[in-house]
Amino acid sequence: MGWVHQIIDGRHLKNPQQLVCVSMLSPDRIADNQFAEIWYVAGRARGSITIPVPESLQLKVEDEVRINTRACTLSVSRMKK
Repeated sequence: MGWVHQIIDGRHLKNPQQLVCVSMLSPDRIADNQFAEIWYVAGRARGSITIPVPESLQLKVEDEVRINTRACTLSVSRMKK
């Protein structure tokens, strides 16, 4: 389970080469995408991950989401309340 900490326009993403799920994208794809920084808890582990947001998914700060942190092939879906 995780929470959207911030939504970032790709043109304003800092150090994309250091972000695991972003570094594989071309500069053009980075610039054309929105990204979400997700804070998550997985068992005892806590962390954050920045992922591209699919156009079909409208996220906002503080949304609760499910994400597969091991697969950068996006596995994000909004949790139902």
